[in-house]
Order: sequence, then structure tokens, then C-alpha cells
Amino acid sequence: MCKLYLKEKLDLSKPEIAAIPLCSVEPTGTCLISGWGSVDPDGRSGTDKLQKLFSPITPRAQCQENFNGVNTVTDAMICIGGKEGEGGCKKSKKLND
Repeated sequence: MCKLYLKEKLDLSKPEIAAIPLCSVEPTGTCLISGWGSVDPDGRSGTDKLQKLFSPITPRAQCQENFNGVNTVTDAMICIGGKEGEGGCKKSKKLND
């Protein structure tokens, strides 16, 4: 979920579908992720409680190198990394040394 601030009033009388251009700036800083995913190291059990984690954003080049041969990392993705076992994926690996 995100909140958008518009420079101009939005005319909703004639809705259109349009692509939103992607940002060409490398993201940096810290990212907040949340969800109800796995909470155990084996990735087998979820939780009824919404979980959250603040994690550092990993440079895309480092992420692409770490996942080379495993997954494709595209420009449309934001990579995060922190402590091993913390992340948005099952069995998250430590990406920042």
C-alpha cells in the first residue's frame, strides 16, 4: 500500500489505464516489509499476527550477483538484506556482509 501526493487535482470523470513509469534512481536506505508469511526457519508455519521488519536496501548489482544462477533480479525489484533468516523470502540468506 502506498499513499500518492498529486501536484494537480485528479479528474475521475474519464478513467484511463496507463503505465506508471519506473524510477531510474537506485533505491537506498531502509525498507519496511510486512506480511503473514513463515515465521520458522523451515518456512512451514505462518502466523495470524501481521509481522513487520525494517531491513536495509541492498544495491541491485550486489543482489544480482548474490542470486546469479538462482533467480533473475530485474530493475523492477527492490532487494533487501540484513541478518540471515530475516527477510521477505523463505530461508532468507544474508545479503549484506
